[in-house]
Amino acid sequence: MLLVTGSDAPLYHYPITTVSLIAINLLIHVGLMPVEPEAIIPWCLSYGDGLHPLQWISCNFLHAGWMHVIGNMIFLWPFGLLVEGKLGWLRMLVLCLAICILHASVQQVLMLRSNYGNEASELAKQFDGNEEWEVMSEDEQAEVIEGLRKGLLENGHGVSLGSSCLVFGLLAICAVWAPVNEFDVVSRWGAYEWPVLTVAAVFIVKELIGSLLVGGAISTPMLHMFGAVAGFVLGLGMLVIGWVDCEGFDIVSQVTGEKFEPWTAKELIPGRKLAEEKKKAELEAVQEKARLEASKPKWQITLPQQASLLSNQSKWTSVNISIPDTGQTPAIKLIKSPDTLFSGPATSMPTDTSWIDETDLPEPPRTEDILESAVSHGNFKGALEILSTAIQSNPLFKPSASVINRIAEGLIQTKQFDSAAKVFNFGIKRYPATADRWRLRVAQILITIRKDLAEAAIVLQKVNRQKLNSPETAKFDAMLLQTKDRNDLNA
Repeated sequence: MLLVTGSDAPLYHYPITTVSLIAINLLIHVGLMPVEPEAIIPWCLSYGDGLHPLQWISCNFLHAGWMHVIGNMIFLWPFGLLVEGKLGWLRMLVLCLAICILHASVQQVLMLRSNYGNEASELAKQFDGNEEWEVMSEDEQAEVIEGLRKGLLENGHGVSLGSSCLVFGLLAICAVWAPVNEFDVVSRWGAYEWPVLTVAAVFIVKELIGSLLVGGAISTPMLHMFGAVAGFVLGLGMLVIGWVDCEGFDIVSQVTGEKFEPWTAKELIPGRKLAEEKKKAELEAVQEKARLEASKPKWQITLPQQASLLSNQSKWTSVNISIPDTGQTPAIKLIKSPDTLFSGPATSMPTDTSWIDETDLPEPPRTEDILESAVSHGNFKGALEILSTAIQSNPLFKPSASVINRIAEGLIQTKQFDSAAKVFNFGIKRYPATADRWRLRVAQILITIRKDLAEAAIVLQKVNRQKLNSPETAKFDAMLLQTKDRNDLNA
């Protein structure tokens, strides 16, 4: 048996809903202890007795004994803590109710035709050979069988109850939202830190094997699988529509190697996504053309045309040489220009003037343009090397804040966390206006990846809370609380 006591996932919200659910389950169990079991049966999830929407909620708050309720609450705490830490209490409450309704409604619908009339019919076979049974009409026999069926239901046959389906639903969501984070696991062999995905796989595979051993019949392992599937569907759906920000640590981002971006409503419309992508590509092409035009040098060299070399408006200087009046046109002599490009006698000028035109000489690329190119191609390691070389050659080098942030975030996506922290620290020195946001990101790396809470606490002390927006303030408070709690524990 494995016990999960906590996780290293960052928590941005207090577990209000999780604690409330645990308290409600315990209070209901204590309150119903004096009540006869038969009075609780109508509130359990019944099979083969029609649809009962109230049971889809109530069955999740009823338990068969103290071991049942305590076991569920032990696991509800760590799984709910991780999920609610990303959502907040209100969305967590909506999510838990959605898991309860989804798994219970599907179970009841699937079992509509598989009622306990079959078992009642099997019990009725014991009447074969009985004279009273034999003389009954078919309607009378059917009435007896219906009474047996109701008796089975009243005695707890064909019903389910407990919070375990909700617990497995939250576990599946943990695996979707934070597969590479770690759970603190305790077993009879010691204490360990296992990836969330590994813990989820151990529990779910165990229940899957149990379901196969009973031939896929409705049983405790199969009910747990219903909860896990409901949680997986809802967790993935919330990730897709952007109801939760997993900061690139979700299972989709880990598989694809890049941070998953939520889908928009337009992208969910068939054919609309392709049209939007085409329009975006055309706009980017126009912008790129405009950028290239703007990047051309502003200066030009314009050479004089041969037809104007001897005119008064040309850049050449001409003088008349006094000679005796012989009736001939005075000769013209060209004086050498101080510019060596135009020096030399006129006879040295070529007769073919096709080469004379406006000539653009390109400027050498800027370091920031090279950085932009490396980042746009996903070469974050190369961008880091270019940045390091530029700083060594010019300690005052200052690329734009956008470039610094994109390089650092790209290094995080490629799991180069130490390098990302160094780039953020470089940006902190160059741009005081965004320093607090970057310090918050560095602290998050120290807590989540390096697990260095002491160093993270030092970084957080330098953050000016007043300069953060609301989501950043919530993250700051959660990380500050996390480092404070661990420091208090160590003390």
